[in-house]
Amino acid sequence: MASLQKAANDSASKATSSASADQPEETPSSEEIQKESTTAAQKALDLEKQAKDLTNAAAAAADPDERQKLLNQALAKTIEAQSHGKVAKYLSSGAFQGFLAGGGVGTGVGAGLGALTGTLVGGVSSLALGGVLGGIGSAVGALHGPWFKPEEIIGKGVNALSGMLPGWKASDGQKKQLEKMIGQVNEQKAPSMEELQVMATESSEKKV
Repeated sequence: MASLQKAANDSASKATSSASADQPEETPSSEEIQKESTTAAQKALDLEKQAKDLTNAAAAAADPDERQKLLNQALAKTIEAQSHGKVAKYLSSGAFQGFLAGGGVGTGVGAGLGALTGTLVGGVSSLALGGVLGGIGSAVGALHGPWFKPEEIIGKGVNALSGMLPGWKASDGQKKQLEKMIGQVNEQKAPSMEELQVMATESSEKKV
């Protein structure tokens, strides 16, 4: 199951590259949100394809150990794909719009949209992984809980939000906002392939 753990951490680690200590705390525009949603939806489609390819390879594998390895990798890709899909859907939801109206990404969580997206993906992947490995209670209960360990689960994404960037510190209120958002994303039903395809093409269609 190491590949599943790695998938959750890898998803979250991408958040750090998008965050910076001096990032402006401005509410993202509708165009920026749409672009981020489109990117997440396309990533979900790509990961779903990878999961399908790995599953097919596992079915053709003669060696049992190799077959199990490929199936584990396929499951990891599926979890990551569903997490990206849920985040893409959430970015266009009324819940996220309400969050922005209440203060925006900058003042509400203290991170840029790209960093926030990466952290949400990592958090939701971790919750899904927790269910696969036995469902260790409710991970959304606290960021410092027995399963929801930032350094192991959400990785660099939450570390950025927890003050690992030089000269920057996330407040308890901001951490609670993040925790609430992860819960909202996780409670959604994962979008279908058809819904993902629509979300992945929305930005390009608007430019025509």
